[in-house]
Amino acid sequence: MALAIASGLTAQTTIFSDNFDSYTEGNGVVASNNLWSFWSATPSDATVTSIYASSAANSAEINGQTVDLVLPIGPFTTGKYVTSFNMLIPTGSTGAYFNGLHSWSASSTTYEWGMDMFFDGAGASSVVIGSATTTSPISNPIDQWFAIKIIIDLDMDSIWVKMDNNLIAASKWSLNNADGTQGINQLAGFDFFGTDMAQGQGLFYIDDVEVSDYTGVAVNENAAEMKWSVFPNPANDRVQFFVPAGASINVMDGNGRLVYSESNASRSNQMNIQDWNAGIYFVQVKHNGHSTTQKLIVE
Repeated sequence: MALAIASGLTAQTTIFSDNFDSYTEGNGVVASNNLWSFWSATPSDATVTSIYASSAANSAEINGQTVDLVLPIGPFTTGKYVTSFNMLIPTGSTGAYFNGLHSWSASSTTYEWGMDMFFDGAGASSVVIGSATTTSPISNPIDQWFAIKIIIDLDMDSIWVKMDNNLIAASKWSLNNADGTQGINQLAGFDFFGTDMAQGQGLFYIDDVEVSDYTGVAVNENAAEMKWSVFPNPANDRVQFFVPAGASINVMDGNGRLVYSESNASRSNQMNIQDWNAGIYFVQVKHNGHSTTQKLIVE
């Protein structure tokens, strides 16, 4: 386990990591490390176990709805943060669940969700952001570890959710997940709760949890010179652009004809493309003298 607090960073800095390996098997996670917390004052702690481990020898077992393990972060209101962990759903489990929080306090019932991710125990999963559900295009393995990565850029007010390095969902981060209204652009933590997609009793394991500050570092693989992205890609009915505020967006078809143009764009822009022909398009974003282009595939 390691903890470091940093500010004004221009390179990746790990601010929290835990692989549970220094703890005694059978003990509670919060009892072993008070940087973790319970959701409420009457908790059942997650259990340190060696039944499964992504990196030897231990992991944390989240078993049933009495277990509600919270990793408080910040709260941060600026910067870019990458939270990653490995997850395993065993055979016989009905599924798993975790969420990201705009605000949270162990001593208060005032909190606000930013995102939820549900698993059904058979390989299906979905992400809910701003009350909108995105079904994962890939299945997660059962009885095997898989990786979750969540990129939250508070300066761009954006979130990207990845599973085994596949982009699952992307959206505006500050939306209140309860109803999709404008919420708080803040990152306060993640919660691992022992439930599943059907609100039943879930069972899963987490290991190698890490939170890093990537402020000033390009972690959006889709655009190295400038922070922006288009999602989904490939697309068939709607696309959403996440660009710096005030940027210009131009979209050309495969023949170089301009099919869409917008200047002084907002950070998040959704566009209906149902009338576009299937094929390859080129999206160009310009901002503060920089220009980058990437392909958009319309199916």
